[in-house]
Amino acid sequence: MSGVDWTRCFQGTQMSDVDLSQYYENGLAIGPWRETLIKQIEEGLAILEEALLNNCFKQDDYSIYTGTSGVALLYLHLSDRLYINQPSRRKQALARALDLITVPLSKLNGRRLTFLCGDGGVLALAAVLYTYHDNAAVAGHCAQGLQTLSELALTDRVMPSELLYGTAGYLHALLFAKHYLPNSINDTVIQRVVQHILAKGRQGAKSCPAAVLQYQWHDKHYLGAAHGLSGILYTLLLTDLSADELNTFIIPSVQYLLLQRFPSHNLRSSLGSQTDRLVQWCHGSAGFVSLLTHLHKTCGGSFLQEALRSATPIWKRGLLRKGHGLCHGTTGNAYAFLDLYQSTDDPSWLNKAVQFTQWSISQKDVSKSQSMSLFDGLAGMLYFYCDMLEPKRAAFPGFQLPK
Repeated sequence: MSGVDWTRCFQGTQMSDVDLSQYYENGLAIGPWRETLIKQIEEGLAILEEALLNNCFKQDDYSIYTGTSGVALLYLHLSDRLYINQPSRRKQALARALDLITVPLSKLNGRRLTFLCGDGGVLALAAVLYTYHDNAAVAGHCAQGLQTLSELALTDRVMPSELLYGTAGYLHALLFAKHYLPNSINDTVIQRVVQHILAKGRQGAKSCPAAVLQYQWHDKHYLGAAHGLSGILYTLLLTDLSADELNTFIIPSVQYLLLQRFPSHNLRSSLGSQTDRLVQWCHGSAGFVSLLTHLHKTCGGSFLQEALRSATPIWKRGLLRKGHGLCHGTTGNAYAFLDLYQSTDDPSWLNKAVQFTQWSISQKDVSKSQSMSLFDGLAGMLYFYCDMLEPKRAAFPGFQLPK
């Protein structure tokens, strides 16, 4: 029998609603709240730059997930949001992003292809940054290199299908580049990868009759966003699926996932898991909410109601002892509330996101002892604070596409 494990969160923390009229106007952060967010970002950037100067990042980690490329993505995000109306600051942010991506671009090794943990993310981000710097030749070379990786993605029999290390993560890299540079990526490459992922899922489902798509990673059928079915399905939804593919594979797979929730409505981390303990983006309901809200926008139905149910454990157990990062921390969980705010226009979800943000800021003494990286530390917190300036456009990096 499954039971709730409360040891990974701050249980019983008292949180109070805020008067949103003092925080937001016309969808933008205002007044002292805006000043607080910007102060946190600017102070955090100073800490990040000091960490980079002191080589606090692993010397061989150039990934977006935990390496220096993640800081480059943060600067790109700041240039498009916080500094969009400040030409000088925007130019500085883009220059810093390009500087940070230069070394990773020279260290490509072909071992991993994904957006978050491999060459795909470095090439996609570099293509965007070189375009912003009016260097079409290098940008085109990066985009072509990214597409060339498809041959390895489609032929590597050991490569999993998940988002962090697998084919879905490579697909996200293609979609990220195409989002910024629509003519840079061949649609045929994207479709080949989509069909490859669907084919592997159909093959995997043969050992799991209740599912129409199923995938394994390290001999487990994971269900969450980082390593499992939720993340794969979400990435597929970002492509131009046919109505038949949507109705035959995606919707039945999401309905299958709904049956894999605990009584608390938290999603199991993997098939057969009996301990209800992981409430975070990578494992649990936080990443699953994004899939449900996106599917609701695509085809309606009851998926929004299911998203609301799946958000219940996030509010109850989302202040995580593991930290404030995106992958398995408080700010990552708060993105689920922003998804629901964007889908419903219900200010109570923005209120919850504000309260999680305030909690994160109040624990800044803890954050200084954490990693500096995008997905496990300070850079991810700053990315989230930037999104809180304009929550209707918030999007989880490396998972959702920018809005």
